Amino acid sequence: YVDEILLNGDMVLSPKELSGNGVSRLLDSELESKYMIFRQKDYHADTSDFRLISIDKDKLAFEARNIIADLDLNARIGKFQSNSPKSSTVIFPYNEYISSFKGFTWEMDQKTLGFENPPTADIEDSYFTSIHPKQDSLRFSAPKAVYNLVDYIIYCEQVPEILVADAIIVPESGKVVVEKNAKMRTL
Repeated sequence: YVDEILLNGDMVLSPKELSGNGVSRLLDSELESKYMIFRQKDYHADTSDFRLISIDKDKLAFEARNIIADLDLNARIGKFQSNSPKSSTVIFPYNEYISSFKGFTWEMDQKTLGFENPPTADIEDSYFTSIHPKQDSLRFSAPKAVYNLVDYIIYCEQVPEILVADAIIVPESGKVVVEKNAKMRTL
């Protein structure tokens, strides 16, 4: 952990484990938890909030609340699961979207977040909804997505349709791309 993780909080070393609480910072991320377990090359939190800071330090790139977090510093991967029996709502402030997924993976060195729900998941477990004030809660289902943390673009796959007023739009090849400020690329 030398020079990689900074904990703003408390740590307790016992014969059993090294644990802590507070906010741990790794790269451009923050993991906040009342109880974290630190091991030689990884750490874990059963209940946590995870945030990614954007290039604009005053704005978050991503936020997920009430999740189980496992961060592996050797593999440079973070795996996160919802604490809820249903999916957890995740927030993309830069893109002005919210979404719901049971889990996601953070590829630290590739600077991506990957989202994928199993094929048996309910459609409500993998939605994207615009929170842009001029898009009136535009919503679509996407069981698979990748969030690029370099350019803050969400690449959605397997989108069956987008309902807009009284129309149904079927994206070619099932792909939808959402850029900053809720801008959706031409379908």
